[in-house]
Amino acid sequence: MAKAAQKPKAEPELVEFFDCEQGTPAWFDLRRGILTGSVFRIIMREGKDGEDSKTRTDLLYSIAGERMSGITEESFKSAAMARGHEMEPMLRDYYKRTNFDAKVEQIGFARRTIVTPLGRKIVVGASPDAKIGPKKGLEIKTLKPTLLIPRIKNGTFPQEHVAQIQGTMMVCDWDEMVLQLGYRGMPAPAFTIARDEAYIKRLREEIERFDWELEKLLKDLQGRGVVT
Repeated sequence: MAKAAQKPKAEPELVEFFDCEQGTPAWFDLRRGILTGSVFRIIMREGKDGEDSKTRTDLLYSIAGERMSGITEESFKSAAMARGHEMEPMLRDYYKRTNFDAKVEQIGFARRTIVTPLGRKIVVGASPDAKIGPKKGLEIKTLKPTLLIPRIKNGTFPQEHVAQIQGTMMVCDWDEMVLQLGYRGMPAPAFTIARDEAYIKRLREEIERFDWELEKLLKDLQGRGVVT
C-alpha cells in the first residue's frame, strides 16, 4: 500500500535580539521599513475618533517610502515621548528594587521573521524595555498625573497598549509581560498580562494583509517609474 504523502514541516520563525540603544542610528536602521510594536494598534484598527483608515494609509505610505528610499521617515517627538525617555530608567530601577528576584536585562530591539502558511516571510519588530525572565518582558509607560492617578485609583488596565504588548510577546516569543506605569516619584502598581493566542492570531492576519497591500503598492509605484 502506498504511503500517504507527508505534509512538509513548517519553517521555523527566526527571533533575534539586538543590543543597541533605543533612538540611536543603529536602532533606526533596524526599524526601517518594517512594522513595529508601536504601530500594531494602527493595523488592528484600534485607533480613535474615526481616524483609523487615514492613519493606516499614512502608515502604508510611510513604510513604502522607507523601503524605496532607504531613509527613515522623520518623526515628531512629542512632550509625552520626551517625558517617557527621561523617566523610563527611573521606573526600570523601581521595578528592579521591588522585584529583586527578577533578572532585568535591557533590550534595544527584537525582530521576528514571520513565515506565512504560503511560505512568505515578513519581518516585524518591537522595542521592549527589558527582559525579566526566560519568557517574560517589561514594558514601561509614563503618564502625566491627570491620567495616572485615575489608573491607580481604579486599577484599570490601559486598553490602548494591548496591541503593542501582545505584539511584543509575539515578536519575542514570550508568555507574559509586565506593564509598569508611573511618573516622576509616582510609580504605580504594575499589571501582568498573559499571552493571548486568539488576539495574536488576529494580529498576524492583519500583518499579512498589510504586507500584501504594501507589496501591491510598491509594484504600482515601480510601474509608474518610481525607481528603488
